[in-house]
Amino acid sequence: MKEISIIIPCLNEEKEINKCLNSLNFKCIRNKCEIILVDGKSTDNTVCRAKGLVDKCLIVSPDRSNQLMAGASIASGSILVFLHADTILSKENVDEILSKGDAHKWGFFNIKFDVVTYKYKFLSYLINLRSRVLDICTGDQCMVINKGIFDETGGFPDIRLMEDLEICSNLKKINKPYIFKTCVETSSRRWRANGFLMTIFKMQFLKVLYYLGANTRVLQRLYK
Repeated sequence: MKEISIIIPCLNEEKEINKCLNSLNFKCIRNKCEIILVDGKSTDNTVCRAKGLVDKCLIVSPDRSNQLMAGASIASGSILVFLHADTILSKENVDEILSKGDAHKWGFFNIKFDVVTYKYKFLSYLINLRSRVLDICTGDQCMVINKGIFDETGGFPDIRLMEDLEICSNLKKINKPYIFKTCVETSSRRWRANGFLMTIFKMQFLKVLYYLGANTRVLQRLYK
């Protein structure tokens, strides 16, 4: 049985999935990690492009919380790593996870963006600072959870958006998160496609609505 299960939810990610999976396609990683792709019924070539680069592949309804839980249900590793398809997990990241061992409860990485400009460096600084102050993370930061703790807390809630913030809230009741020293690299595509400031405003607005108790189905429609 491998120590780590890397669970990757995806939907129509044919342009990004090979970059994500190729970063994991090293013998030293594959010997200790199983890679589980959970596809949300993609209509493009995501699944075909992933063939040979993953150990297990599931196709379920396109809902991130459901996809994450489906992946966790077939994971054999004692450590669960939840990785977005547009985020890169490096060998150094995996080595750091392994160095913590099964004693690790839960945690996440700082992030950096794939665009090296001052505004994206500043944005990553703010995201990382928020995580340190509030002990929460978003999915882009690659959450790492001991399987026993994951099962104890019930895993990801059955909501349509903000499942990452909700599970952080539950996990914090058990243990303070560990923030890994290395960074994962995530895509800036949403900010580039929808506008840098507009995307920041929209994301913060959705979080405010979430904390005010808005229905997450409504938030999901606004997010798209």
